[in-house]
Amino acid sequence: MTVLQSESPGKVTWNHKIIWISFVVPLFITLALVGFLNFMVDPFGIYGTGLFPPVTFSKYEHKLRLLREFQPKPQALIIGSSRVESIDPELVEELTGKRCFNWANPLAKTELFYAELRIALDEINAPLDMVIVGVEPTVFHPTAGTPPQALSLVSYMRYVTDKAAVAVFMEKSSRLFSFEQTDSTFKVLLGTSGYDPNEENRWGPNGFLRINDYGILTKDIIIEGIENEMRRFPKADLGDDDYSNLNPIRMMYWEEFLKICDQRDIRVYAYMTPLHHDLLESVYQLEEFNADALYSETTEYLSRTIGEIGGVFRNYTDVNSFNGDPEGFMDVIHLSPSNGDILIRHLLADDYPTEIQE
Repeated sequence: MTVLQSESPGKVTWNHKIIWISFVVPLFITLALVGFLNFMVDPFGIYGTGLFPPVTFSKYEHKLRLLREFQPKPQALIIGSSRVESIDPELVEELTGKRCFNWANPLAKTELFYAELRIALDEINAPLDMVIVGVEPTVFHPTAGTPPQALSLVSYMRYVTDKAAVAVFMEKSSRLFSFEQTDSTFKVLLGTSGYDPNEENRWGPNGFLRINDYGILTKDIIIEGIENEMRRFPKADLGDDDYSNLNPIRMMYWEEFLKICDQRDIRVYAYMTPLHHDLLESVYQLEEFNADALYSETTEYLSRTIGEIGGVFRNYTDVNSFNGDPEGFMDVIHLSPSNGDILIRHLLADDYPTEIQE
């Protein structure tokens, strides 16, 4: 069998049928095998095969399971991204007398704040009368997608789209062929995934991250952390383009979130999450991203919308604004638990007077 055929003297063309058989079919078979392997190994634990230990488990699924099991049901919720994990629900309960659960989830945006509130009220029937929410400009990001761990769960997506099952199916299907998942599949098979079987035990029954694995914050860690964040932060938090306006869809979810709280007489305490001073200073120097204006716009929007429902809002972007420890961070964007305690005492002080740590 020849690959080249002569149609006339001096003119040679490819045999398209042979090209199809030789290249396209093997490619299709390879992709099918990769997809099947990723499905069976399931390195991110999103398909439920359970044949191999995952590289990581879904924090979104885990936190939801903890909340469903939490008894008595909470009267107060702590909502936000991983930056609110340092807020101790036991301290909230001590200060307010309200049973509290920390529902911090990585990279959570306003659509997930809304979904979590709906789940707590409509599915779990939690008798909520308080919500503490940590906010940063990135929760209104114009282009960042919903976190994949949430996109893979109908439990969250049913409050974000009318076609939750279809959206989840498409997310799971598309990830079958991703490089990230394929790379993780081979790490699992080779035993190099770094899987920790005690991962789930890092969170207590009330959703609080009780094991501090960040270590002690040193000057070297601060410098390295700022360098890492300055590579990630501008695009991830401030947008690829001119992020001069908050995303209107995410503003809609935020306002629906507040509307429900207002209708259900749920007291809202919201704050802008702090950054380490050295990182904050570097961020404000990013003139091409207009970071100062973005933080100002976010602060003004939050102050107005929360004020309209009689809630409490504090701008804690600068750790000094709540008399916190300038070095009290686990890294340059996550507060230490002790600093989280200072913050929550300051945030609740007007309604729940207590001695604020200086």
